[in-house]
Amino acid sequence: MVKKVSQLIILFCFTLKIDAQLISWDKKVDFGILNNKSQNFIDLPVTNTSSENIFIFRLDVDRRFKVQFSDKKIKPDSTEFIRIAFEPKKTGYFKVKIPIHFSCYKAPKTLELSGYAEEVIAINNPCPSFRELNSSSNLTVEFNCKVKDKKTNESISNYSVTLIKDGLPVVQNVNQKKDSFNAKIPLGLYYIIIEKEGYETFEKLYYVNRRNNNLTIPLIPIKTNTFTENSIITIADSASTIEITTKKTKPLLIDSSKNIITTSNTKEFNEINYEPNNIVFLLDISTSMKYNGKLELLKSSMQELTKILRPIDKVTIIGYSSRASVLLNTISGNEKDSIAQKIIA
Repeated sequence: MVKKVSQLIILFCFTLKIDAQLISWDKKVDFGILNNKSQNFIDLPVTNTSSENIFIFRLDVDRRFKVQFSDKKIKPDSTEFIRIAFEPKKTGYFKVKIPIHFSCYKAPKTLELSGYAEEVIAINNPCPSFRELNSSSNLTVEFNCKVKDKKTNESISNYSVTLIKDGLPVVQNVNQKKDSFNAKIPLGLYYIIIEKEGYETFEKLYYVNRRNNNLTIPLIPIKTNTFTENSIITIADSASTIEITTKKTKPLLIDSSKNIITTSNTKEFNEINYEPNNIVFLLDISTSMKYNGKLELLKSSMQELTKILRPIDKVTIIGYSSRASVLLNTISGNEKDSIAQKIIA
């Protein structure tokens, strides 16, 4: 009797282990509004929270769906993506349940996809491959974007445009005087930055191809106080009067001694003011960094840092995902081309 009870306990514990939360993912995804001009695919991140490799076997889908994987093998403490494209054959609201088979579970798990189709999506609507996202540098497309005030829907002009691809600016701080920006750029994944005084900065990761080359950008106005230098504001009521005085402070200057430059607008990173640096870039290069613009911004920031390095500085680049590896052995800061090439790779 004791032996049978022990066997039942062992079996129960084993079952708990199998059904434990070994992966983390969104079980319900909303496509939003779909039409022939919209992006008709979503990227579903799947994170392995266990200590062993997990495999994505398959998704049970019909012909309306196209499925791609960044990798079917998910390493411990890593994230891979399932790209799901949907081509609705009729208009209206849709809700579809899709079984997904993982190696860590006996039974498939269910993914629920929903959204609203404004029109029937054209057959074979392009869905970019993970391998092709940044491999189309020789193919170009006419890219157009319009900027509007989100509150009033009025067109906005005199704004700054930056387009970043592979960590390098294809378009950088271009002052666009009209409301519409047009440029011929290579196909691929871009991080778009729109800046306008009095508005919040707009940032978006956007895949540009011949179907996704028109973008309308709504800028959100910033609420600002109208205080001026040395202004006095009086608030009065029947009980009391309050005066608020605002003054603009002057920039603090460093005392000029020991050959230190003292101008308030100094930006020079020189050998007089700064000691030699031993810099180690520790980079997260897991799959999750490839999405939401994180990797593009990281590459761009590192390219800017590389520009100000001096010959006396030393640089090392280390990448990590499930394990760490040296991407660039220690070299001098004047070897900018070698550092830049490693950042792009």
